[in-house]
Amino acid sequence: MICSFRSHASAAVLAALLLAACSSSSGAPADASTAADAAPSDTSTTTDAGPADATPADDAGACADFTGGYALTGTCSVPGFSPFPTACITQTGCSAQVLLENGATTGSVTGNRLTFTSMVSGVPLSCSATRNGDGALAVRCEAAGGAASCDAVAAAPTFTGATRWCCNVAAQDCGAGQRCNIVGIGERNSTAITACIPAGAGAEGSACTRADGRLGADGCATQLTCVNFGQASPTMRTCQRTCRTTADCTAGESCIIVATTPRAGVCRPACTPLDSSSCQVGTCRFVDGTPSGDNPTAPLMRVTTCQPVGTTTEGQPCAGSNECAADLTCARRTPADAFACRRICSVGHPCPMGTTCSGVMSDTDPLAAGACLP
Repeated sequence: MICSFRSHASAAVLAALLLAACSSSSGAPADASTAADAAPSDTSTTTDAGPADATPADDAGACADFTGGYALTGTCSVPGFSPFPTACITQTGCSAQVLLENGATTGSVTGNRLTFTSMVSGVPLSCSATRNGDGALAVRCEAAGGAASCDAVAAAPTFTGATRWCCNVAAQDCGAGQRCNIVGIGERNSTAITACIPAGAGAEGSACTRADGRLGADGCATQLTCVNFGQASPTMRTCQRTCRTTADCTAGESCIIVATTPRAGVCRPACTPLDSSSCQVGTCRFVDGTPSGDNPTAPLMRVTTCQPVGTTTEGQPCAGSNECAADLTCARRTPADAFACRRICSVGHPCPMGTTCSGVMSDTDPLAAGACLP
């Protein structure tokens, strides 16, 4: 996205955007992706699950159909800030529902233009999307009445075998022989979305592998996906149960979020941070999960789960927390800084002298979970 700021009145908006860039949706530190089980992706994959054909742009009397799943790319003058990495759109007539990582919003379609509103870290966004000739969307969002403007391109994701985007992993609303699963669509699975893909036969708890390291490209059965939560190393994976909220899991488990649009994750038991006996294998880290209940749009909570142990030591560069040694997480202070393995911290687990815990106590992070940053 490309952002420009105008007038002294935009200072508050800029501060809010900077806050958004430095924080996760739950108020946690800007950790590198962990829940998505990052691995190299195969960018040559294809799909037949693109958005529906649009009405020509010059047909102003009709409503183009924006139904589909989209991945957004762009740049922004505020590093790390993005209104939403993915979007799911459904449409009835000229009324649309736009599902973003912070929840659903309504929109309206006039000719070949969809308009809707959103909110990022308290900053209201007025957005419009216009379909290009190649089927991609040109998305423009303006914050605080134009004090900041952002531009991005939204296009259909690519994943081999996908027949429909934005399905519900709890309802398993795909056809016979299909499963609604979480699939990786970004570099190193940095972005995830749900899709209807062929079902495998792998049972819960059984060992599994991924084709080309791609999240979702596995042989697990319906309601299961191949991830490395609770494993000794990042390359070890098992078929684990998918969920939309913690209500989909058993007692003592949380739904660890892997994809935000639509929300989908994996059921995992809690652990105790900085306690070597808490995990049979791996190490305990803080991650984003859903609170108790069945509200799929409730704010994410900072919870715990066992993750693989890497070999990267404290202070060394990292691309994901699974690369870090025990009791370390991959974090950075600001988007201008490089990610590095840092000691985890929380209430009751203060940082060593010379570092500060990035955690901030809140309703969604009562333990003030964070990383010890210099």
